[in-house]
Amino acid sequence: MDQETYKILSSLKLKYAKLIKIEDVETRELLTIKKSRNIAEYSWTLKSNFMSYLFVKYPSIPSLFYLDADIFFFNDIKLVFKEIANTSIAIAPHRFPKIFESRTKNTGIFNAGVIFIKKDSIGLKALERWRKQCIKWCYWRLENGKLADQMYLDEWPRFYKNLHQFKHAGVNSAPWNICEYKITKKKDDIYINDKPLIFYHFHQLTIYSDQTFEPSYGYYIPRKILNLIYKPYEDTLLDIIKMIDKIKPNFKQALKQRNKLYSNLQRIKKYLYPLYWKTKEILPE
Repeated sequence: MDQETYKILSSLKLKYAKLIKIEDVETRELLTIKKSRNIAEYSWTLKSNFMSYLFVKYPSIPSLFYLDADIFFFNDIKLVFKEIANTSIAIAPHRFPKIFESRTKNTGIFNAGVIFIKKDSIGLKALERWRKQCIKWCYWRLENGKLADQMYLDEWPRFYKNLHQFKHAGVNSAPWNICEYKITKKKDDIYINDKPLIFYHFHQLTIYSDQTFEPSYGYYIPRKILNLIYKPYEDTLLDIIKMIDKIKPNFKQALKQRNKLYSNLQRIKKYLYPLYWKTKEILPE
């Protein structure tokens, strides 16, 4: 998304990554609307446009699996492909529990952080319509049944055949649904309702320093989940921060400047969270 990130990733010499500069993807159409959207809105606009770019640029690609950057794998992705089989499109429902089910009206039925598109007539039709919709309107506000690039997905099951909605509890588990599940560890694997956790979406996890993380602000995360799911991810982030700090000096120092904000946040959280969860009568251990 920017030159600095491109340089850092290039320096890491990632074996299984192909880096693409944003300038290679941006069309005149995208550049025209770029100034009217903030960086998040423009990123969401680029999602469908980037997928379209890849299908054209690399004709041999049979399908694409888009994943948000804050997704972390705990198990083999082969289990995901086994579920979607020969489908043209696969999307992940939020699976909100009762206390959050009203969020469907504000954020949509599906989470746009996980999208599979096959390069067939159905997949390409859905992608092109979505791309045009995002060019026309993609903003971080709720307006006429739209929210960013996400709520456009609500209509997909009605419009497109051969569409699959992920059913596996271990696919795109996230802070908005994790408290609904039974979490266990068997040997080295984490299980969600007796299904292996394949990948978790660390929505809103914030890095405040090279040693301080806020796990998904706005959600109560029980200690057991923090230890089993969040700790391995945070340890991996720490390793990555150390790696980047060697390439870009003072990277860790820049993170420490956010500690004051973290301290203030903790004071608010200490007071408000118990009140919120007690009113819901589901304060977890």
